[in-house]
Amino acid sequence: MSVQDERELRERLGGLLGEIEPRPAPVFAAMRQGRGIRMRRWVAAAAGLAIIAGGVAAIPALFGARPPAPATHRHYHYTESVHPPGKNAQVGLISSGTQDGHQWKIVMSGHGRRLSVSGAGLTQSSGPDLSSPEPVSATEGGGPGPGGNMTYVAAVRKDVTSVAITLAGGKTLNLVPVPYQGHRYIGVVWPYGIPVESAVAYHGSTELAYSVPRDRTWLENWWLPGQVGPARYTGTIGAGVTDGRHWRYAAQIGPWGYCYSLNDGTTDCLTGLHPVELHTASGHISPMLCGPFQNGTGTDPTVVLAAAGPDVWRVVVTLSDGTTQRISTVDADGARMLALGYGHGLKVVSTTEFDAAGAVVGTAPASTLNCR
Repeated sequence: MSVQDERELRERLGGLLGEIEPRPAPVFAAMRQGRGIRMRRWVAAAAGLAIIAGGVAAIPALFGARPPAPATHRHYHYTESVHPPGKNAQVGLISSGTQDGHQWKIVMSGHGRRLSVSGAGLTQSSGPDLSSPEPVSATEGGGPGPGGNMTYVAAVRKDVTSVAITLAGGKTLNLVPVPYQGHRYIGVVWPYGIPVESAVAYHGSTELAYSVPRDRTWLENWWLPGQVGPARYTGTIGAGVTDGRHWRYAAQIGPWGYCYSLNDGTTDCLTGLHPVELHTASGHISPMLCGPFQNGTGTDPTVVLAAAGPDVWRVVVTLSDGTTQRISTVDADGARMLALGYGHGLKVVSTTEFDAAGAVVGTAPASTLNCR
């Protein structure tokens, strides 16, 4: 299959945003440093990326409730414009324009980690990962409602001179990087629900990398010309009921990369064609994601996603209240994985790993499956 064929394979736009609460992203500290997993949760917190309506918050559904799927825009009747900063533009202005008649602008302030975007709706994020080696490292999100938008803000490498994002209906947004405090950024806002068809990073007229949008929306990874992402795979890794809350971790793998979704609205994606997080030694389990299942009650159960060695078929987990859980691993596109949930205030005391024949192949310290 050709790269072009892969680019044309897209999935329909699914559920997007997580519960909107000012909580830390449910990832280990090492992941917070940008070494492998990128979060797609947008939170209304004091710092980050803000999209502010002109006096009116156009999407109150974002606060305390998961938004519905985007409108289909079946005939793609929309308007979109994007402009680079002018000669006398304010400091930190990355871009400005209109989407469906609503004005927007993206302004960088602070030390490159605080972003402010004015437009329709209200959402926030911590900004692009400045340590990423990828040609484009972005933070993105959006929301429905009148004037609802998708917002894309990215840091780009020094060799990237432009990024072209093509939306459904054939509209191509040509973004030119703008310098700010030693880094270069692009940014754009387009109408919520309009799918992304392709994204390409260029040096002059030479293609450096391209991205296949997940759910025709999210630009998770950037591949070199000739590289093709993994084949499509979807499946449940683990599910259960903890503290009365139904949770489910699922794999969403495809040409965009390796992504994992929790049914509280969180999606996390690994970096690269061959993520090291999925290669765990025999007899071991390796935590990938850990954090509260967002239920808005203040007593969130903990949910953990982990990779397991190729010989690990079952894990027995002992909790601090003396109870045990027996968890079967699953084959998620060639990698053995597991997920578990445990109640608010509990901790993992120990784990024991078993192979397919029931023999013990390993044990793990209590800290392995506890959130740090």
